[in-house]
Amino acid sequence: MDAYIFDKPTFNKLYKCSNAQNLSDFRDPSPILGYVFISCFVIFEVLYLPLLFVLALPFYRSKSCYQLMYAITWIDIFTMPINGGLTGYFFIKGSTYCDFPMTILFAGAFGNVFWMGQSFLTVTLALNRCLSMVSPYFGDILFSGKRTFIWIGIDICYMITLFFTTKSIFFNAAGGAWFFTPFLGYDYDNYRNWIHFAHNTCIPIFLALFYLIFALSILKKRLISAQQPQVLHVMYSEAALFLPVFIISVVVFCGALVYDYTQFFAIPTVMVKAASFSWLFVHGFPSVLFLVTHKQIRGDYFQIMGINFFMPRLRTITQA
Repeated sequence: MDAYIFDKPTFNKLYKCSNAQNLSDFRDPSPILGYVFISCFVIFEVLYLPLLFVLALPFYRSKSCYQLMYAITWIDIFTMPINGGLTGYFFIKGSTYCDFPMTILFAGAFGNVFWMGQSFLTVTLALNRCLSMVSPYFGDILFSGKRTFIWIGIDICYMITLFFTTKSIFFNAAGGAWFFTPFLGYDYDNYRNWIHFAHNTCIPIFLALFYLIFALSILKKRLISAQQPQVLHVMYSEAALFLPVFIISVVVFCGALVYDYTQFFAIPTVMVKAASFSWLFVHGFPSVLFLVTHKQIRGDYFQIMGINFFMPRLRTITQA
């Protein structure tokens, strides 16, 4: 969006559709894949919406890790209409940038900054969980009280800054994903997004570092727990909460590496489409993960949905 807002001559030179040729050669509809994207988007979104009410309950609002999860949930909900709904529609139509230039330009800009904002908070959440295990004292210094909202505020400022200072991404059905170049086959050097590259490089590094520290801390406390059983109980409690954070971070880790790789090296289209789906997966799968791995969230989720009304009767029937 930087060129579109601040440098119209450069934007017209690099992104104007009249400068492109043979766009029809790049139209490649994939209806089945498109419907898969839209279906996953709808399922993830429907599962996610009640989680907003769950994570807004007083118990969760009082804990820094859940405050970060709540912020991530909002970003995910806003992102999936782009990387799920619109992407699916574009696959069905076999669209290129010049079919819907303004829609793709703005959707790509928002999708890009949402990804970077979500992955930044994912690293912050990993740091939060790591410190809760390694050094609760420093964890309180960084995240206690309303200090978590400072991290969320930093993330919001980061996304706003990126929206105005970095390049957008553009969908192309033939390529099977969103790219920084709007026209496949053109000189990529003019379209590379080095800020995005630096971000996606740092994300895996920090995630790997935090998990290495966490693993060493688990090992150390496991040795201590032989003499202090109460340490083992605390360790398992923290590890259980860390599990969904770990799985989410692994998906973010892989997605960041794959997208960085595709900016510099050619890979089979099927792998590019898989990387495109991984972007949707990063933002949608936590809705499933929280329900599967977190017993308390699952219980509150079912209660808000009214499913608990049927549970006593179900247990009675089962016992009979």
